[in-house]
Amino acid sequence: MVMSMNITILALPLIARDFAVTLREVSWVVIAFSLTVTALLLPMGRLSDLIGRKKTLLSGITFFIIGSMICYFAGSFSMLILGRVVMGLGASLGQGVGTAIVVSVFPQKERGKAIGSHTTAVAIGAAGGPVLAGVLLQFFSWQVIFLVVAFPAVLAFFWGS
Repeated sequence: MVMSMNITILALPLIARDFAVTLREVSWVVIAFSLTVTALLLPMGRLSDLIGRKKTLLSGITFFIIGSMICYFAGSFSMLILGRVVMGLGASLGQGVGTAIVVSVFPQKERGKAIGSHTTAVAIGAAGGPVLAGVLLQFFSWQVIFLVVAFPAVLAFFWGS
């Protein structure tokens, strides 16, 4: 889910061209996602305390997949932004509970290593997004990046169900 924030950066000029928007306007593709995650991260952590971590995580993955598909099929710039907001909602649900799940699953003795592995995976996702986008955009349209970020989410959903 973290990858989805950075994977769009290289696609911004292509998105701007396709929707005939300015670079200032197309920056909302990144801002809408980031702002939604930032605004909802704490409340979603609290929600997981109320309804359970697994239900929160699976809900987040579901919203993330739905948002990705909205972006993939977006016929207008406003629909793309809506998709990014829905993706941000999903990411906030997942990120808000991710570390809590790691802490609750691993015994005290293994927790530091587990949290380190989780944090490393997040960093790799964030750093790998633009690299992956660069490769994909050489061969495919910008829409494919939303399929690429949805695919691991679909796997995670079925693995977590």
